[in-house]
Amino acid sequence: WSQKGASSPPSDSPFSALDLNRTATYVTFGLFDGGLSHAWFVGLDATVGADQSSLPQLGCKVALDAALYTPLWCVWFLAFM
Repeated sequence: WSQKGASSPPSDSPFSALDLNRTATYVTFGLFDGGLSHAWFVGLDATVGADQSSLPQLGCKVALDAALYTPLWCVWFLAFM
């Protein structure tokens, strides 16, 4: 900050309300969630198939995602956040 020795931003700064712990929590969750979700969908494509024009494959992927991954993701999100 522009003031020498200031430990926090001035009150008129756009960063004055920044909660670094909350920001770090969201960043950490996002990094893990991105990697885990990517791995899930790559595995789902490898298991069910990656043909985007096949309605049965699409339905199977949506059903598996809704039945398996989404409930676990919601529990993980609520526990972590």
